[in-house]
Amino acid sequence: MNIRRLPLLLSISICSNAAAFSPVSFKYTALHISSYSQQETHRQLISHASKISNSALFETNDLNNDAPNKLPIEMNGKEVQVPKKEEKFDTSQITDLLSKLYTNISSGDFGTRGEVYFAGQIALVLCIFYGNIPLIGDLITFIFGPCTCAIGAIVAGLGVKDLGSNLSPFPKVPSNTDLVTDGIFEEMRHPIYAGLMYFCLGISIWSGSAMRTLLAGFLWYLLDKKSDYEEKTLLDRFPSYKGYKLDVKGKFFPERLMEAMPWVSKD
Repeated sequence: MNIRRLPLLLSISICSNAAAFSPVSFKYTALHISSYSQQETHRQLISHASKISNSALFETNDLNNDAPNKLPIEMNGKEVQVPKKEEKFDTSQITDLLSKLYTNISSGDFGTRGEVYFAGQIALVLCIFYGNIPLIGDLITFIFGPCTCAIGAIVAGLGVKDLGSNLSPFPKVPSNTDLVTDGIFEEMRHPIYAGLMYFCLGISIWSGSAMRTLLAGFLWYLLDKKSDYEEKTLLDRFPSYKGYKLDVKGKFFPERLMEAMPWVSKD
């Protein structure tokens, strides 16, 4: 028997015995019963609310530990986002990648895997980043800059000298000209065009201008097309020009110079 209910039972017993003789006692007993009922109901509500709160707390903790993603949890009529559990960084993939790279680098016999090509590749890339070739960069710039300009001026000057009165700025041959095949024309068929291209290329290298180098390339292409048109008019006017082309194969470079280049096959 719950001892806390003893006053209630006593009050009821007293009430039952004295109700007929004292209205005041009956009224007092009724008020006491009502007050006790209200206190008991309030206590039960607090206990029930505490149980609900603890149950919600346990459910929230379980979701925080187990849920892979953020899930909406409804508490007290509002949605609460449960944060995703942090994942640890996995270094096994990086370790495997480094292991495979080391295996690729160390495989094969040294000197038989094309190391020379790789070394040249690295050297050229570093020189491009540096903007020059250490120790010999200035010498190369001088050779392909001022020297190329001087060679171009000399070749073009010899071509103008040998043409003499046959000189014309247009590719179509005038009617009162003669075919010139001696002098500098014995080495190349278009020395004036070649000298102009050498000179402009030398200026581009000397000044270190990428735009001038690009424009020199366009000039080379234009003069190549112009010389093809000029040779068609020469064939129409001078049938012997066909034999001259067979004898002098160099268009802008002397044939003997081209054959001396290391990349030209000697077969």
